Amino acid sequence: MKTFLAVVLFLTSINSIFSNPNPEMLSEQGLDQLINKASRQNMLIQRVAKCYFAIGMNIEAKFYQVQLTDALNTYKKQLSELKSNAPNPTILEEFKSMEILFTDYSILINSGIERGNAQEVLDVAQQLNIQCDKAVLSLCNLADELPQNINSKIDNKEYTNLLVRVGQNRMITQKLPLLYLANLWEIGTANNKSEMDILLSTFSNNLQSMQKLKENTDNITEYIFSVMGEWRFIAEACLYLDEQNRAEAVRFLEKADTAANAIHKLAGLYEKLFNLDSGSLSNQGKN
Repeated sequence: MKTFLAVVLFLTSINSIFSNPNPEMLSEQGLDQLINKASRQNMLIQRVAKCYFAIGMNIEAKFYQVQLTDALNTYKKQLSELKSNAPNPTILEEFKSMEILFTDYSILINSGIERGNAQEVLDVAQQLNIQCDKAVLSLCNLADELPQNINSKIDNKEYTNLLVRVGQNRMITQKLPLLYLANLWEIGTANNKSEMDILLSTFSNNLQSMQKLKENTDNITEYIFSVMGEWRFIAEACLYLDEQNRAEAVRFLEKADTAANAIHKLAGLYEKLFNLDSGSLSNQGKN
């Protein structure tokens, strides 16, 4: 009987931990780091597809083969880290769903670069992005429920919204060139322009929101302006899709990667800025 009661109490305590997560027990990493890493997966999936198209069109094929392999390996490594640090069973299942889709995606990508598979690459990448967005949303909702530190310069919801904006823009730096190449390769051309317009608008709105954040340091502001400089070329190139050519595509890809690198730096700077603050999601519940 005592053994039975002990088991019941153990299971009850485990259920309580996962149903009402304590900030001290969430994970080795802070939730902000998990959100940042999970949203980066979206960028990596689009990067893989972009590289697939570039290689298929013989645009800087050797360079993008290296980038493709690196993106696949990084995605796999980060997914393992996300699973190991999943704060509750629901989010763990969402990461596992990403893993199943990623396995299919990897098989498709590694089966050889063929124009006949290009549309399927787009479709599976979109499915992966949807599943990843679900995981990011679940992490954000969990973070929003944490106790707010009264000394924090930024509340939890504002911080998670910022992380989501940064993550969206990081993904867009790879999805826009993917659609640019798809248009040039005549894959899915009916919807490419309208989707590119939406992505451009989203990117611009997110960047404006980041620019207005009063906590921005000089270093952060510098990176925001760097992104804006690259983005002017990208936005203008999207206006003249009828005139696109391979030479312009090379420049487009280079500008997009430069913007992606700057946004990656921004994500790290924001994480560091608010980790140093006593109210950060990483520090809540920690000494």
